[in-house]
Amino acid sequence: MLSTRTRYSIIALCDIARGNPLGSRARPVSLVEIAEERGLPLCYLEQIAVRWRRAGFVKGVRGPQGGYVLKKKPHDITIADIARAMEEMVCAGDCDDAEKARLAGCPAQRVIDLISEQMMRALAGLTLADLLAADDMAGGVEEGLRPRPAGDAERPVA
Repeated sequence: MLSTRTRYSIIALCDIARGNPLGSRARPVSLVEIAEERGLPLCYLEQIAVRWRRAGFVKGVRGPQGGYVLKKKPHDITIADIARAMEEMVCAGDCDDAEKARLAGCPAQRVIDLISEQMMRALAGLTLADLLAADDMAGGVEEGLRPRPAGDAERPVA
């Protein structure tokens, strides 16, 4: 359901957030560090980092100790924000625009659209801070993560 670009962005932005929580002395995190630690292709990370900057998630720091730091606090970046920044259109289906136009009014397309809407609502209820907290508490994002309703920024994730 989420593209590789979006999944890698979530992983990398969490790593950047861990390396330099906003409000503390920011330590830039390099894409080389992320690529080596996570086994992700560096050239691909370099390509998608352009979208992170364009979306206002990060800023680059030049120099030998350079890398990326967050421009926003982790609780201000939702997973839906990341998905929207990485994709032209987030869709649960694998059809292109011409096929979508042909399928307009198609019952199967309505199901795909409904699933996409529900997925984006769920992603809007999760932030980078939630992922970091769940990872710290449960030893991994898979355990203990509960999305909050979109707009409910103050409810703790348990």
